[in-house]
Amino acid sequence: MSFYQTVMIVEDDDAIRDAMRMIVESEGYLAVTARNGKEALDYLRARKDDDTPCMILLDLMMPEMNGWEFLEMRRSSDIIAAIPVIVVTAASPSKMPGNANKVLRKPVDIERLLHHIDQFCSQTAKDEIICSSEVVGESKAG
Repeated sequence: MSFYQTVMIVEDDDAIRDAMRMIVESEGYLAVTARNGKEALDYLRARKDDDTPCMILLDLMMPEMNGWEFLEMRRSSDIIAAIPVIVVTAASPSKMPGNANKVLRKPVDIERLLHHIDQFCSQTAKDEIICSSEVVGESKAG
């Protein structure tokens, strides 16, 4: 973990966004926030290549541009498309995006969230990212 690495949090709920920001910053990361996918894309497109976040925490259900639209639109830039995305959502598993690196269900297990942030933001992980659309936090009980 490094004070120089930035995690982007894209969440429309003020309380959740602020809580995630505090969690990320308490672990030594910088946090930048956006209220929807459009704000996130605008921010990312204005960044220099060496000034991009190490990962994005993305809600799916947001106004103006939702998480699914953001995931589709980010493909228009190789730099933005290369940033790992963890979807953090309360949406049902049948609606999970396949083009996210991880999917965490709300309410989020903070230790698991921090583990994945460390995984994606460590320099080693940046070189070895394997995309998956694993749903984390789903109950196995029927």
